[in-house]
Amino acid sequence: MGVAPWIDEKAATQPVARTRAGKTRGTVSTAPRVSVVKTAFLHLVGFAALSAVTFSLMTLMGRSMQAAAHKQRSNAEQRIEAARLDVLDLGRQVTALMSTGALDRWAVSHGFTRPG
Repeated sequence: MGVAPWIDEKAATQPVARTRAGKTRGTVSTAPRVSVVKTAFLHLVGFAALSAVTFSLMTLMGRSMQAAAHKQRSNAEQRIEAARLDVLDLGRQVTALMSTGALDRWAVSHGFTRPG
């Protein structure tokens, strides 16, 4: 057992590598500098490309939504016309049922007679 109980005996017998303390400082390598103009240009090109893609997608979406709205309008107009024709037909049927001849036929079929 060594002086300190937490130090392993085997590790204590191994030779220690010594580092050399020199007067020279370590040099730090730097990445080559990219010019500000080139960086700004790359950012501008990226922004322009993103804007173009976004504009194209939004235009396509707008046109498809407009086509869907046009189709819905056309269907609604067809339903309105069909409803208008049904109302006219019902009006003709009501007028026909309220005529004097229709009322007389109904009265006879139900056993009513005309007084007099």
